[in-house]
Amino acid sequence: MNKDLLNGNKVFAKKADKQLLKELSEKGQKPIATVVACSDSRVPVEIILNQLEPGKLFVIRVAGNIVADPSVVGSIEYAVQHLKTPYILVIGHTKCGAVKARLEGVSEGEIGKLLRHVKVESKELSEAVVENINRQVKNVLEISSVKERLNKGELEIYGMLYDLSTGEISILSQS
Repeated sequence: MNKDLLNGNKVFAKKADKQLLKELSEKGQKPIATVVACSDSRVPVEIILNQLEPGKLFVIRVAGNIVADPSVVGSIEYAVQHLKTPYILVIGHTKCGAVKARLEGVSEGEIGKLLRHVKVESKELSEAVVENINRQVKNVLEISSVKERLNKGELEIYGMLYDLSTGEISILSQS
């Protein structure tokens, strides 16, 4: 194992607010948002949203920020039903490798199965990335517990685009 990983944890553990960790451990989490984001290492969700304190975000990472797999849908349901997060953010990013792979026709293995859920009309990557974010927001809106909380005015859903080259997020849609 890369020593930087364990050393990084030692630095974190040494600096961490022990009272906060104890409180989160004993009382549970109350994140301010559920985030569905791409697994891309260039999209460090807690960092780009400046929410570095443990317990702030409930983050679901999957290639292409795809909302289709039962583990992703189940995680969203858990956050909405049990954690009562008031926001769901679906964050895609420029130059997404998963969307690019879909445009290139990758269809083998489990990644191929996952990429079938990237349903875009555009053949141009930047447009296809935006289409995919909008499609995944629609997938979130199809989850019954999401619909229920949305209809009660207890939940807001945002489709967002993170620009790898500038570090800025723009809101594409709001439900």
